Amino acid sequence: MTSRAANEGATNGDRGIGVQNLALSMPMLTTDTPNALQWFERLEAFFDVQATPKSRKAAVLRFYLADDLRQMLPGLGIEAENDYEKIRQTLLGYLHEDSTGIVARNSFFTRRQQEEERLQTFMAHLRILCARAFPSLEKKEQSEEDFLRRIVTGDEVWFRHYDPESEQQSRQWKHVNSPRPKRARLEPRLGKILATIFWDAEGILLIDYMEDGGTITGKYYANLLLQLREEIKEKRRGKLSRKVLLLHDNAPAHRAKVALAAIQQCGFGQIDHRPYSPDLTPSDYFLFGNLKQHLRGTVFNDDNEPKSAVQDYFNSRDKNFFFNGLMNLKSRCERCKEVEGQYI
Repeated sequence: MTSRAANEGATNGDRGIGVQNLALSMPMLTTDTPNALQWFERLEAFFDVQATPKSRKAAVLRFYLADDLRQMLPGLGIEAENDYEKIRQTLLGYLHEDSTGIVARNSFFTRRQQEEERLQTFMAHLRILCARAFPSLEKKEQSEEDFLRRIVTGDEVWFRHYDPESEQQSRQWKHVNSPRPKRARLEPRLGKILATIFWDAEGILLIDYMEDGGTITGKYYANLLLQLREEIKEKRRGKLSRKVLLLHDNAPAHRAKVALAAIQQCGFGQIDHRPYSPDLTPSDYFLFGNLKQHLRGTVFNDDNEPKSAVQDYFNSRDKNFFFNGLMNLKSRCERCKEVEGQYI
């Protein structure tokens, strides 16, 4: 097959990655099963590879089309050889074969804009899959509240010794002839601390502050998860017996083998979360935003002062504050599906 023929095929809609084509070819791949999401996640890893040689990209994709794909499909309940070939041919829309083997289609590697558009479409589809997974998990519970109370979510956040007020916060009434109010300027010398915060529908479970100059590794995060389990055992009686659902992002430390082993050891389940989706992460769209808004404009002289301020803020919130933050996740997932995976 020539490059021209391959491009014509893509134009006619019977080739190209187009996740719509993939979904039409095998609807089972768009279900909410963990295996389906795992397969999409593996395929997504290929698209995250940027600026690699064409031959390497072709070899990587060939691996997915041959070995990995054939291994994953039985886990989805797909045994028939013709179903395997149907999905394989859909993915082969990126490539064409000639006498030298699999060669990347020119349009895929030379037209960066086209590549980015396809990647965005693919990522949007992955976001929709995770948005669908949320209500499917919820249906297994007796009530929406029971489901939300099983969730434990967490993420990392930086706290600066000084974060200037936003323009809206700094507004104040003044006489037309009065001088403009002076605003403090952020000084680069002021420090910052990194915190990892886990919380649920009832409040804060664990706050861990990284030592100066430290790095959150897979091993470090695994130890945090073990600490988290002990905190849940002490502060939320009966929660572990209902099986905790852990919702966190896909940071490298969170995906490390040692961290995944710790999740299994703790007996936690997981709610799938797509990369680059802060709008579907309760800590990002709710908790940290409100907290930082409260701390803006305050000057801290050392690391202990912001720690105390953070604790005081959380102590002043009632349980409804945290529960409402998780409640918003359902409406955001619904909105994500309505806008076909675009950011909200």
